[in-house]
Amino acid sequence: VYKRQVIGNEIRDLSEGRWIKSEYGNPAVIIETPEVLVRANIEVPEGMETIVKEMRSFSYGQKQDPFYIVVTTSKLAQPKEIDLNEALEGALGDFEKSGAKNLVVKREEFETEKGIKGMRAHGEFNLQISDKKILKEPRQYELLLFAQQDGLQQVLIVYEDDGRFSEGIKKRMTD
Repeated sequence: VYKRQVIGNEIRDLSEGRWIKSEYGNPAVIIETPEVLVRANIEVPEGMETIVKEMRSFSYGQKQDPFYIVVTTSKLAQPKEIDLNEALEGALGDFEKSGAKNLVVKREEFETEKGIKGMRAHGEFNLQISDKKILKEPRQYELLLFAQQDGLQQVLIVYEDDGRFSEGIKKRMTD
């Protein structure tokens, strides 16, 4: 119960605080978040240099925090049609490599209010925090992918379900 009270308060504070609408990366992702996302230095993965010109990543929190957000944008070296199903498979594979275990995946196509089409994966998983420790309490996630302006945009939202505020935060960010 105490853990829920502490987590609930942290997530409630994010939910009820002042939100920031910002633009991140190239091609830009415009998103409203409870906190400003911090730029992370990432390199184009080895072997992808001929396909991806540049990558940018912005995040709030850590994987083990009650609420974690990552926005990643990739600019292609050459214009080409992006297969969002293939990109989603790759993103989910990266998610598993970074510690998502017992991943439950529900996927669907969706469209934003502004008419941008994309792919959405959501569900739950258990987070592996060390070689020998996997957290028992499942985490929820939502992964959104868009292809536009010769680039790929990805938004990952990971949260502990507090039964009240976390779902509202996720919904506000994705609507």
